[in-house]
Amino acid sequence: MAALELHQIRKEYDGNVVLNDINLHIENGELLVLLGPSGCGKSTLLRMIAGLDDISSGELRIDGRLANHLPPAKRQLAMVFQSYALYPHMSVFDNMAFSLKMAGNSAAQIREKVHAAAETLQISHLLDRLPKALSGGQRQRVAIGRAIVREPSVFLFDEPLSNLDASLRGQMRVELARLHKKLGATMIYVTHDQVEAMTLGQRIVVLNQGKIEQLGTPAQLYRTPASLFVARFLGMPAINCFSAQLMSSDGPVLRIGGHFLLRSPVVFTSSLNDVLTVAVRPEHMRLTADTDYEMVMFSATVTVTEQLGDCTLLYLQVPWQEECIAVRDAQCQSWQTGQTVGVYFDAEHCLLFDAAGQRIAP
Repeated sequence: MAALELHQIRKEYDGNVVLNDINLHIENGELLVLLGPSGCGKSTLLRMIAGLDDISSGELRIDGRLANHLPPAKRQLAMVFQSYALYPHMSVFDNMAFSLKMAGNSAAQIREKVHAAAETLQISHLLDRLPKALSGGQRQRVAIGRAIVREPSVFLFDEPLSNLDASLRGQMRVELARLHKKLGATMIYVTHDQVEAMTLGQRIVVLNQGKIEQLGTPAQLYRTPASLFVARFLGMPAINCFSAQLMSSDGPVLRIGGHFLLRSPVVFTSSLNDVLTVAVRPEHMRLTADTDYEMVMFSATVTVTEQLGDCTLLYLQVPWQEECIAVRDAQCQSWQTGQTVGVYFDAEHCLLFDAAGQRIAP
């Protein structure tokens, strides 16, 4: 296991800045997730840690040792890629043993390490098979096993589950979490999938356009996002956003969509008529068929319903914006497309963002 320190890390390609001012401390034994949209720099950052890409400036330290110019083989790291990259003509055993053979391990050492890793990953019965005889999930286990036998200080995962179907991704998330707990290893995991990030990461780094947007636990990022970008990126369905105008600094009071007033859940200093954003998670929205109910803030039309078994997702059209709003109904009531419903929510569950997209904290 190892701790990593990234200080003022920067990466440029032909004068174009891909990553800038990356400062991170990754704890010994931590599972840290790098999350962000395509092109944000997360895989580039992982490759710089692995030594596959050069660092333009800044310092990378692994267990206190400056590693900027260390070759990959001397960094005590193991990387698992999106593509399994298994040798098709080799058995599972030989695929997992290959790096050990290259390192000069004895036959007895190789057998011991491969069988131990195979038992951990529950693939002992597959050791004699060729990759073509394996399922996608089994191939990914072999790729992970190939990393485990090297006994690295840090595991690096670059979107390892992207090639799997949805149900298998869910199973593999559980397997990876179990593996991390068993090995107690330092792991850095890259993904664009928020579900993977939220379920696997002890902490999550949200990257946006080459910079760290926010770093925190899954709960911190979901409940107290630092920016509108983070709020929108995390959560399925996405958070509902309403354009609001400050009407009074005594309170203050917000006018939303020109249709209703809301007393702000936080007190802040701002200019009257400033344009702000009020954001509400779908699970905090409430519906009623009685549009005259005293709690109703506005009316909306049901455009789509999705029955998920444990809840119903509804997408509603409101008169003052093109973008639909999403509501998660845990009661699974019967709602009809085209039905007019009343919508309301508790101001305590609102998140408020300024014109620059930064959250206005209490």
